[in-house]
Amino acid sequence: MVQLHPAFQIFWSGSLIDLLPGEVVYDLGCGDARFLIEAYKINGAIAIGIEISHIVFLLAKLNVWLNRSKVFLHRANFNKFDFSNADVIFCYLVTDQMKILEKRFRQLKNGCKILSRRFEIPGWEPLRHVVIKRPFGSESIFIYEV
Repeated sequence: MVQLHPAFQIFWSGSLIDLLPGEVVYDLGCGDARFLIEAYKINGAIAIGIEISHIVFLLAKLNVWLNRSKVFLHRANFNKFDFSNADVIFCYLVTDQMKILEKRFRQLKNGCKILSRRFEIPGWEPLRHVVIKRPFGSESIFIYEV
């Protein structure tokens, strides 16, 4: 089973976002899907991951299966994927990618939360900026609301 990264744990503690059962969570570039697995297990979210890499996508599928989670995975380019029904979007994307997605983020429904690990959305003021202290540095989480 995949261990949840400490930076992710804070999301589901109830202190950063109030994710309700049945809300739709997307992870853009979901990697091994651990963030989505936790969103489903802890909060009963409709968890949807988008990953373009074949190998990483297969790893995500395996992790979802091993964790017996109901996570929906798409092997696709998130720049071309419709995620307009999101209640929460999580991303760990570099600044250039955030700049490309900025226009699409503005078109999301009111109240949608965007959680970004390490990278800000250029030109946006975060609702909250949380710094997680770790033994060898710190981790920034930026929370935005449309």
